[in-house]
Amino acid sequence: MALGALRDSGANVVIATTGVAGPAPESGVPPGTMCFAWAFAGEPVAVFTRTQRFFEDMSMQQRVWRFERVGWYLLVIVVLLALAGLFGNGPLSDAEVVSQDGRVKVEYQRLSRSGTTDNLYITVQGEPGQPVK
Repeated sequence: MALGALRDSGANVVIATTGVAGPAPESGVPPGTMCFAWAFAGEPVAVFTRTQRFFEDMSMQQRVWRFERVGWYLLVIVVLLALAGLFGNGPLSDAEVVSQDGRVKVEYQRLSRSGTTDNLYITVQGEPGQPVK
């Protein structure tokens, strides 16, 4: 592969890699095997190769990948909840309480951060000049 790249590219130096990732052997080559080749142009062409076997516990790696995936999903959920206002201003943080007779309504935010100002709206319905009971 390195010789073909050197011949077809016109480059002075090429590096080629190939290997078997697994999970099963391929053409008798065990998973985790990587082959490297370096070729240098000139007379004669210099080619160096190396085969390296990398050992890895694939069942452990798959557990790590699952754990990472769950972490990413949780992060996305937290960001979406924050954008919706669960942790501050937004539709999930707005709340409203109305008295049984419907004459008093209080609108507020469920969560408040230190150092910020929030609005509290109190609406009272009744006759002008008369006490609200």
